[in-house]
Amino acid sequence: MKFLFLLSALVLATPAQAQFDFRKLDINRLVDTVKNVGKATREMPQDEEIALGDDVAARLLGAAPLADDARLQRYVNNVGRWLA
Repeated sequence: MKFLFLLSALVLATPAQAQFDFRKLDINRLVDTVKNVGKATREMPQDEEIALGDDVAARLLGAAPLADDARLQRYVNNVGRWLA
């Protein structure tokens, strides 16, 4: 699957030769980017995903105090349900 993704990316990037100077291409940076994409697209164990969600929620809740407005809170909850 990763090979197919990389192959399609190369095929799509071929017309870019007219726009970019590939002689100045930093291979090490390209390899690091591919590694980072691989890390970002890996399956995450459920316990790690829950811990990450808890951390993000704590950061968001700590960023600003909650509004003391029931109507606004209802609206935000509805938007959250719609997004979920």
